Amino acid sequence: MNAREEILGRVRAALRTARIPAEPPPPPPSSPLESAPSHEWRARFAAELRALGVALHEEASDAAVAERVVALIGTRRLLAWPDATLPPAVAARLAQLPAGQRLDLAAPRAALATAEVGLTAVDAAIAETGSLLLIAAHDRPRTPSLLPPLHVAIVRGSDLVPTLRAALAKLRHALPSAAALHRITGPSRTADIELQLTLGVHGPGALAVVLGP
Repeated sequence: MNAREEILGRVRAALRTARIPAEPPPPPPSSPLESAPSHEWRARFAAELRALGVALHEEASDAAVAERVVALIGTRRLLAWPDATLPPAVAARLAQLPAGQRLDLAAPRAALATAEVGLTAVDAAIAETGSLLLIAAHDRPRTPSLLPPLHVAIVRGSDLVPTLRAALAKLRHALPSAAALHRITGPSRTADIELQLTLGVHGPGALAVVLGP
């Protein structure tokens, strides 16, 4: 028996007696919010958004969410996620916008750069920090949340989670195939230049969240 066969023999013998360890117990909650009722998540999320300077609009029905979204858009040029990724009531109202107001996502860059409002849904909303998580994919492009000066994000009650850990657990099946995962915490801001806070340098200078049922 040469050295290779001897090593492989040891591996085979070890495999016959190998034991797969039991799954470890889940770690304890990292935040009191993880064991709090969901209505506390909503209250904390709203408080964090206001502290970040985000315009929050809480609506009691899907129809009210759609009307609020259209009111925020007004007559400005819109760049939005595809209808299939938005709440049906919102998609139905967007179909009533004047021709040409909603830009085609496949338009040339010069045309996309004229967008004044970007509209997206979210994949998760973190109560602890007021952050939005957006998974980038072919049907969820990054442009609407990054390019226009105003980003309008639609958050449904089912999107709310207490912490980042809970958000990653919720999205764990979608993450392996994602192009990117964006965490948005308030409007884009930087203080790199003379420690002066400036909004909108790396993305939208304003963020509005429409929080539905």
